[in-house]
Amino acid sequence: MVSGRAFDVASGLRLTWLGPLPLVIGDGVQVAFSPDSGFLATSGADLTVFETGAWSGIARISHDEGWWWDLEFSPDGRYLLGADTPKGVVRFDTSTWEYVGEPFSSRGGNAP
Repeated sequence: MVSGRAFDVASGLRLTWLGPLPLVIGDGVQVAFSPDSGFLATSGADLTVFETGAWSGIARISHDEGWWWDLEFSPDGRYLLGADTPKGVVRFDTSTWEYVGEPFSSRGGNAP
């Protein structure tokens, strides 16, 4: 388990304490803010998403076949993309946090 703190960059004040999070340092842990800074996502055994206004966990996307090695929000913030070993890159809709497809696959080719 890992814990962390979020700070206001301008004032230096601590905004919240996050954790404990179900992450293990050194095992592919990544963090990403959405383009509007409304969400913070973390990767590891699960993809976990926090709403930054209240700093509350709003989504946890489990992985039954390994680890989420990387993650990134799309430039418009509509999607969260997660990289895993068996499938390649998968995409989730940030309005529902539902799986919406594989834009790129480790099996080759691009999904429509």
